[in-house]
Amino acid sequence: MMVYLLKSSACLAAFYIFYKVFLERENMHVLKRFYLLLALVLSFVIPAITFTQIIEVPPVNEVSGMPVMQADPSLQSEIPSDTTLFNVPLILWSIYLSGLFLFGVRFLKNLLLLGRKIQSNPKERTNHTTRVLLREKISPHTFFRYIFLNKTKYRTKQIPAEVLLHEETHARQKHSLDVLFTELLQLVLWFNPLICLFKKSIKLNHEFLADRTVINQGVAPASYQSMLLTFTRPQLSQVHHSPFANAIDYSSIKKRFTVMKTQTSATAKWVRIFIFLPFITLLLFSFSDKIKIYRSESSQQIYTQDGATKKQMAEYDELAGKYNSMSRSNFHVIGSEVERLEFLYGLMTAEQKSAAEPYPEFPPVPDPPLPPQDIAIMEERAEMEKKAIVMEREAAQTERQAARFEKQSMKMEHQQRQAEAQVIQMGEQEVQREQQRVQAEEVMAAVLPKVPAIAVDADTDKYSKELQTAIRKYRKEKKKYLEALSANPKKQKGNAGDLKTMYAGIMELYHNYAVLAQRENVFIAHAPQVSPVVRPVPGNHIAVPPEAPSPKAPEIAAGSHNLPPPPPEPNAPTEPKSPLEFLREMGRQNAIFYFNGKEISAAKAIELMETTSHLGVTAKHTGLKRPVVTLSESPIHITEDK
Repeated sequence: MMVYLLKSSACLAAFYIFYKVFLERENMHVLKRFYLLLALVLSFVIPAITFTQIIEVPPVNEVSGMPVMQADPSLQSEIPSDTTLFNVPLILWSIYLSGLFLFGVRFLKNLLLLGRKIQSNPKERTNHTTRVLLREKISPHTFFRYIFLNKTKYRTKQIPAEVLLHEETHARQKHSLDVLFTELLQLVLWFNPLICLFKKSIKLNHEFLADRTVINQGVAPASYQSMLLTFTRPQLSQVHHSPFANAIDYSSIKKRFTVMKTQTSATAKWVRIFIFLPFITLLLFSFSDKIKIYRSESSQQIYTQDGATKKQMAEYDELAGKYNSMSRSNFHVIGSEVERLEFLYGLMTAEQKSAAEPYPEFPPVPDPPLPPQDIAIMEERAEMEKKAIVMEREAAQTERQAARFEKQSMKMEHQQRQAEAQVIQMGEQEVQREQQRVQAEEVMAAVLPKVPAIAVDADTDKYSKELQTAIRKYRKEKKKYLEALSANPKKQKGNAGDLKTMYAGIMELYHNYAVLAQRENVFIAHAPQVSPVVRPVPGNHIAVPPEAPSPKAPEIAAGSHNLPPPPPEPNAPTEPKSPLEFLREMGRQNAIFYFNGKEISAAKAIELMETTSHLGVTAKHTGLKRPVVTLSESPIHITEDK
C-alpha cells in the first residue's frame, strides 16, 4: 500500500508539472478541464497496472560448476516473525482514520451550511439558475444552479450584468461537479497536498472558461477587465466562501487578464497533444508494476551459493509482497511463482530472510484427483444422500400438513362450540326479552287505562260539522294512543309518562265530543271505568285504590238524549297507611316499583320516600303475579282490571 501511494503521488506531481509548464497559460480551457480530471484518475490507475514477463530458467543440474543439493524442507516453512515493539501499521491506520473523520466532518459541515443558506434566504428563479440573496457582504459565487449574491447590491442594480453572466456560466457548465469530485478525493487522501494544488488549478480554469464566455458575448476585454478590478476588492475576496462554490477571486485576477490576451493556435494545440502521448507512455512504464515469472523443469533443486543476489532479493520481495497483500477471500496462486519463491527463499541467508518480506502463507495443496471408479462411487453416494434429503423434506412437509390439518380441525370444533353457545345465549336472551315484554305489558295494563269507545249513526252527515270534526279528532288520537300503547312493551318505545299525557288529551277530546253529542241528542259510547286520581297529600300519605272492580257504567240506549251521570268516585281510605310502612310491606311482598315510568328497586323507592316530599303512590294487585307500586311526582290515574 505504501509503494502504491508513493507511485500515485509521483504520477500526480508529474501530471501537475506538465500542466503548469505546457497548458495553464494557453487558451484551450475545455481541453485543460478534461486534462486535469483525467490526470487525477490516471494517477491512481497507472500504479495499479501490472505487466508480466515470463523467463525460462534451466534446471539447476545443467548449470556447470554448480553443485546440486536437495532443498531443506525446513526452509520452506520458515517464516520470520515480526519482533518489533510497535505495531507500525496500526499506528498509521489510526492516524489516517482520525484525519478521515475530521475531514469528513468538515465536508458535511460545508454542505449543511450551503443548504442552510439556500433554505433560509430569499430566492429568485430564472430560466436555468436560482439567485440566493444574502445579507452578508460577499462576492458572487455559485454552487450548481444556485448563485449567491449580496441582497442590497442586487436590489439596487449595483452588480454588473457581466458578473451575473460569469456566474451563470459556472452554473450552466456544471463546474460544481468538478469541485465536488476534488473535495471527495481530498477527503479520502487528506494527507496528500497535491490534491489541493489540483483543486486550485481546476477552480482557476473554471474562471478562465467563464471569462471566455463573457467575452464571446461581445463584451470588450478591456472594459470587462476594468469592471473586474472595480467590482472585485481584496476585502470581499477575503470573505470566507464554501470550498464547494465557484467564487470570483481577487488573487487570480492577474493570471486571468494574461490568459484573456493569449491566443493559442491550432498548431500549438497539436504540438502539446503529441508531447502528452510520450509523456503518459513514460509514466505508464515507470510507475506500473512488472512481474517476472521464472519457469524451470525442477523446483526441488537449488543452487548452493553464499546467499541471494540483490536482483534475486528484489524479485523475492516483489513476489512475496504480491501474495502477502492478497485478500484471503480472493487468493489466487500461480504454481510457477510459488516454485520461484521457494527457490529464492532457499538461496537466502538468515540475515537476508529477516530483512526481506515475510514468506507468504499459502493455502494447503488440494488432493490429487480420484480414480474413475472412486468418482463413480462418490457420485452414487452423493445421489443417494440427495434422495435421502428429499425424502426427509417430504416427510417433514407431510408432518407439517398433518399438524396444520389438526390445528384447523381443533379450530373448527372450537368455532362450532362457540356457535352453539351463541345459539343457546340467543335463545336465553329471546326468552328473557319475551318475559320482559310480558311483564311490561302487565305493568302497562296495570298503570295505563283503556280509552272509551263511541257509537254513532251510520249516516254522520246529519251531525254538525263541529261534531264531525270532534269525532274525527278523537278517533285519530285514539288510534295513535293504541299504537303507542302496543309499541311500548314490544319495541321498547316511549314511556309511561308520555302515554299518560296522550291519555289525558284523548279524554279531553272525548269530553268535547260528549258535550257536542248531548247538545245534538245523538249516540255516544260509554266511558271506561276510570280509577280515581291519586294526588299527593301533605305529609306523603298514600291513597290505595280498592282491589274489587267497580261496576260498569250504564250504556246509553239508542235514541236517548241524556248523558248518564259519571260514576261515583270511590272513597279514599279514611286512615291511610304511612308511606314508608306501605313501601316496606310491598317490598316484603316482592313488589315491582316504578318511579316516573322507570323501574326501580324497593330500597330506592324507600330512599325516595324518605328524601322527597309530595310523592304520589299507587299499588296494583289484581291479575298480577307480583304487586306493582308506582311512585310519581305528578297525579296518577288508576284503572281497575277487566
